[in-house]
Amino acid sequence: MKFFCKAMIRSGPIFSFAIIKLSNMQKSLSLLFFAILPVFLFLGGCSGPSGPQGPVGPQGPSGADGLIAEVFDVTANFNPANNFTASFSLDPPLFDSDVVMIYLRWATFEGQPIWRALPITQILQGELLMYYFDFTSFDFVITMDSTAPLTVWGPEFTNNQVFRVAIIPGSFLEEISDLNDYEAVMKVLQSHR
Repeated sequence: MKFFCKAMIRSGPIFSFAIIKLSNMQKSLSLLFFAILPVFLFLGGCSGPSGPQGPVGPQGPSGADGLIAEVFDVTANFNPANNFTASFSLDPPLFDSDVVMIYLRWATFEGQPIWRALPITQILQGELLMYYFDFTSFDFVITMDSTAPLTVWGPEFTNNQVFRVAIIPGSFLEEISDLNDYEAVMKVLQSHR
């Protein structure tokens, strides 16, 4: 090879291009060889019996233990001191895709509670009475409102109001045809227990 390169250099400038090409090709082949070599070493690696088990890693942070849906009751009292609102924290926080539905225990029939989905607007005594809510990932707020002064409503509307809160994972939403239908929501949540 040395002789060939020397002969080409002595021949003149016409062959200098061929020498450069040869040099670049040698570099390319060298790079290709060194790029492929680790692949063969990795794939053809060591064989034999496995070594001993390594040490146990540190304990990770506590999680939600597979909790994917939650239903719980809260009791609220509405008065001027709390501006006719009740605030509750959510711990752990919700995922962005989660939805909160809240139902008011409106009445009882044969010992069974009758739940109505919020928002509720009821005409009573010629006035509108409303319960509604909003939520974030960290909390939810239930509000009582009315076209009449809120202080005119008796304790049957303001004190010890029981609300059922359903935290619904986003992946369940396509299974629920109507979020206002308490029975349908509970059926889907129970099917995923």
